[in-house]
Amino acid sequence: MLELKGWKVWFPLTVMMAALVAMTATPSIAADDQGEAKLELAGKSIVVTYGRPSTEGKGYKSMKDGVPEGFMWRLGKNNATTLESDADLKFGDVTVEAGKYSLVGKKTKDGWDLLVHPNANRWGSPVPEEGYIATIPLKVSKPDEEAKLMTIELKEKDGKGMFALIWGDQELSTMFEVAE
Repeated sequence: MLELKGWKVWFPLTVMMAALVAMTATPSIAADDQGEAKLELAGKSIVVTYGRPSTEGKGYKSMKDGVPEGFMWRLGKNNATTLESDADLKFGDVTVEAGKYSLVGKKTKDGWDLLVHPNANRWGSPVPEEGYIATIPLKVSKPDEEAKLMTIELKEKDGKGMFALIWGDQELSTMFEVAE
């Protein structure tokens, strides 16, 4: 029979047990708090991954009450919202090369812009002040159906892609296509 005597045995066991307790006690991100939108367009894959804040949170109230021009928003909660594509994407006159990026919203005088940042491996907040590689105007409209949890959709429409962020009674959207 194995005897467990001395600190050389008990110390590592104690550390392992403490680590297991800490891992199980750490809150996890609920599955419905995470979202992923996927689209295959012209044989290429486009994926947006994001956190899903609720309209019941303080962030939504701030957005509804109005935010000042220049306000930067991480487009979700927790980790940075990311765009990953295996093709160059063309948003009007703006081309975003294939790769993985973080996305940020910036309030403009008349609506919102979608900003694309090369650092996709960052926490969602604070948002970077500079270093953006693309600025894409977003159309502001009312969605067909309100969304209690922020939702990002990627859809095919008339052979092009559509990015739409829906939260409460607002929709921010833009069209894109695979660059040739």
